[in-house]
Amino acid sequence: MKMNKLLAYLFLLLPALTLQSCLKNQEDVFPESSAAQMKDYLDKTKDVLASSEKGWVLDMYPDKTRKYGGFAFVLKFDADKVTVGSELSPNPSNLITSLYKTTADDGPVLTFDTYNAWMHYLATPSSDRTTAFGGDFEFVIDSIGSDLIVVHGKRNQNVMYLRKLTDQTMTEYLTAVKKMKSTFKMSEGKGRVGDKKVVMKFSNHRLNLSVGDKEVASKVAYTLTDKGIRFYSPLDFNGVKVSEMTFDAEGNKLTAKEDANIVLYGFTPQLSKNDDAFERELYVGDDIQSVTTSEGSEWLTVTKTSNGIKVSAPANTSGHINKAVIKVKTADGESTITVTQADFDKDVAGNYTLYFNDFYDAAQTTPATISRESDGKILMKWTTSGVPVTIELTWNSEKLALDMESRQLIGKSLMSSGDTWYFYNIFFYEGNQWSGYNGKFICSFPLSYTKNAAGTYETSGALTGKSSLGGAVEALWMSAFKGEGTDAGNYLGSYESFKKLKIVKN
Repeated sequence: MKMNKLLAYLFLLLPALTLQSCLKNQEDVFPESSAAQMKDYLDKTKDVLASSEKGWVLDMYPDKTRKYGGFAFVLKFDADKVTVGSELSPNPSNLITSLYKTTADDGPVLTFDTYNAWMHYLATPSSDRTTAFGGDFEFVIDSIGSDLIVVHGKRNQNVMYLRKLTDQTMTEYLTAVKKMKSTFKMSEGKGRVGDKKVVMKFSNHRLNLSVGDKEVASKVAYTLTDKGIRFYSPLDFNGVKVSEMTFDAEGNKLTAKEDANIVLYGFTPQLSKNDDAFERELYVGDDIQSVTTSEGSEWLTVTKTSNGIKVSAPANTSGHINKAVIKVKTADGESTITVTQADFDKDVAGNYTLYFNDFYDAAQTTPATISRESDGKILMKWTTSGVPVTIELTWNSEKLALDMESRQLIGKSLMSSGDTWYFYNIFFYEGNQWSGYNGKFICSFPLSYTKNAAGTYETSGALTGKSSLGGAVEALWMSAFKGEGTDAGNYLGSYESFKKLKIVKN
């Protein structure tokens, strides 16, 4: 009887012993299988990354809330190294090479584990940004395709995409993004999708989208691309999902990549053209109530269109700048559009008269010339108190203005004492402020072709500008120094003052 009980007990133990043996075998076999699968996946990731001859584009989104928007990065991989560039660099060709690796760490991870100034820029803390910008340099690999790799930031969890470059080098792509950055100035885009009015408002690389009377997206981050903008996640345009839009700078409009019928137009407050004939449609809205133009706008033809106005003009052969101000009234209010047509060499360069008040507040005039030299520089020249003066200017075609920078060496003269004096231009502002010995400040001559007090038209402009404290410029000083350079120790005083300076073309 005791023997039977013992045998029964042994039979009861047998399954438990067998189960332990099976579990031990599973512990030996399955971890090795899982590790092998992970190794294959990581190896495949490196193969795909290194397969792109021109590299990859990464739309980088720092911070969990994506409050900074997105930034364009480019990356090119080999077996162990990566070369990185970013739109954050002033120079698109400034590419930096460092090491990278793929590793298993809570899943497959792409990590840039040696310092790279661009790759770590958004994640490197500083004294005033202790948490940096909330960027990542370690990314969990979510999926791999031959031309698209999906990852998410290990720290901020933002989903990001590596897109294969095919028809541009990394430098070419960043150069195009830089150009887009300088031309994409749209603060608001409007259009229609079906029977719904669509409004997109931009602010600091984020946007809000309204369709009809409903806001359908708020504070959505976007990245500038070589052709326009790409959203962090697709947006719903009245039933159409849109992830990217191309930007037409000439038309100031965005067109959806997914549907060319979805177009958003930006308002154009300033249209600057050269002297060639032109025609341009400007979006204002589809509910225009009235259109008026300023005096002297006869050179410009303005007609209504279905969603704005069309402006056109023949070639400008008048020899002076053309400027027109258009006021358009809609249900949303009144908008002002300024249209200019000018060419520096044809309409601005020439002989001028300077009008100013001297040190004693006596009104003075003196002849001057403004010309483009053979090296491309624009110079204004005149003579005052026997000293030839030459000041370099810059033509701002958008503002129809001649810009002048302070602290230029504008002349020198051998004085009766036998010393050579060096003259520099310095701006004097209201509130007893001046541009000083070391600062570089800009003042301008905004030009217009308008009627003068005698009732005749003239091209003219008065010197305008403000100090760093907001004081308006009152005079251009011709300041003397006993040596070349504007060191305080060399300062002798103001040789001549040009108060209320105005230039008038003869």
